[in-house]
Amino acid sequence: MSDSQLLLMVTGAILSLLLSVIAFFLKFLIQDFRKLQVDFLDLKIRQENLSAEIERISEVLLLVKKQLFRSTSQIIQRKSNHK
Repeated sequence: MSDSQLLLMVTGAILSLLLSVIAFFLKFLIQDFRKLQVDFLDLKIRQENLSAEIERISEVLLLVKKQLFRSTSQIIQRKSNHK
């Protein structure tokens, strides 16, 4: 076996090893991206649910505010009429 053949074999082996390592880590990188996508969709759904809940709470608070204003107005009118 000549030196050039030995050099080609060693270079091929090293390249094959490096490509295997790259493929190994690329597999994990792709899995992480898929998990990240699922987590992002879950986060988006939670954010939408929280936004809807905040909207409902705001509506309830507005109704309570109106009711409190009416009650306060009625109390003031009763006191005015009572005097």
